[in-house]
Amino acid sequence: MMIVTIFFLVRETSDQDALERIVEAAFKVPDDGSAVSYLRKVLLRSAFEIARRADIAEANYKRVKLEIEKKDDELKRVRLQLTASKKHVRWATEARGRAEAAARLAAFTNKIYQ
Repeated sequence: MMIVTIFFLVRETSDQDALERIVEAAFKVPDDGSAVSYLRKVLLRSAFEIARRADIAEANYKRVKLEIEKKDDELKRVRLQLTASKKHVRWATEARGRAEAAARLAAFTNKIYQ
């Protein structure tokens, strides 16, 4: 079993939408032995670009955790978790961010497994 976990920061809804498009495109890669390494490369490069574009002084960061689990070259689980950063955002905003993240994750997961 292989689990790939990637953490990075995104700032705005447009970046979150871009992240979803990046992940969807990466999953269209043929499922051969190099698919996971290619997926990691695409996501890390894209994550770096999103983080680079974001302004560190802004207070509306979200933390993104993307977890991909494969077993015997078969995709078992994908989990995309977005949470508001405690360091930059008040508790109320964080709670709202978590609720939004849960809704996004449910919609995103449904798209992948349809």
